[in-house]
Amino acid sequence: MPGGYLYGWYENGVNSKWVKMQCDASGFLKVDPGELFENPPVEDQAKKGPSSEWAYDHWKNVAAHHAKYTDAEARTAIGDLLDLTGKLIKELDANYFAVVHLNRFRLQYSALSDIYVNVRAGLNSPILTIEAYKPGVGYVSAGIKVYSGGVYHDVAFQLWVTAAIATHTAIVAAHHARYTDLEAQTACKLNGSLYWSCKGIAFDATNPAINLLIKSAAGCFVNSENALNAVASVNLPHGATVTGAIVYGNVAIESSTWYLLRVPLDDCVSETMATAVCNTEDDTIADAVIDNANYGYILIVSTMETADQITGARITYTL
Repeated sequence: MPGGYLYGWYENGVNSKWVKMQCDASGFLKVDPGELFENPPVEDQAKKGPSSEWAYDHWKNVAAHHAKYTDAEARTAIGDLLDLTGKLIKELDANYFAVVHLNRFRLQYSALSDIYVNVRAGLNSPILTIEAYKPGVGYVSAGIKVYSGGVYHDVAFQLWVTAAIATHTAIVAAHHARYTDLEAQTACKLNGSLYWSCKGIAFDATNPAINLLIKSAAGCFVNSENALNAVASVNLPHGATVTGAIVYGNVAIESSTWYLLRVPLDDCVSETMATAVCNTEDDTIADAVIDNANYGYILIVSTMETADQITGARITYTL
């Protein structure tokens, strides 16, 4: 009732009792809002709540309420530097560090031990300088080790490579234009005319019998029977281009004819690439490009007479 009192039970565990609660003239209970609400809320006040003003402002604060970041959004927020496994997949630009750490990576392997590694290019020359700095100690020698087989192994070079890089830069021979195919062939001595050759003893008789020929110690093939044919196998690089061929012998053999033939590997029907009488070169070559994938190549000397000699043969080609 107005002007009267209400009683409330005061519980403190020791002196619990009924106490008077004041009302105003209209009968409303008198309460100090500061005893129940705070703006802003304070830590460890379990029996107090935030004020309506603070709750409203917090409710309307868009930045305080948003959807949870997805993994992809979190990676996007840091410029997609890392993939979903945590692997660095983009170049880390050290210039984005604070000025005190400009171009510097800070490596900490314990709470009391920091090492700063500077990676920078020389201002007046293309020199890469790598320096290590330990706070409280200063610049210290740094080494590189390779971990293999459960053991760290020393690398057989020093970290300070500035002089070596400068020396390399100064060597003109270390920097040149890319070789052309011709230059590469020249360097390998494969340009210009190349030669395949054989001595006469590389030939064998096709008919009559083989006992009608002599292979001399000087490497000559000597015929001892009329109308004898001789053959030798030819081996040239695949893709080579034949530019000339000749079979050499004594004067008597100049009445015989030689043939450079290609023969398909799957049959025995030969094709003539070049032909001339012995001791005469033919440089008009048919099907001049060697195709070892589909053909084999032979030299034939036909109708040799008694005392005819083959002293050797030569095929000229290019690559």
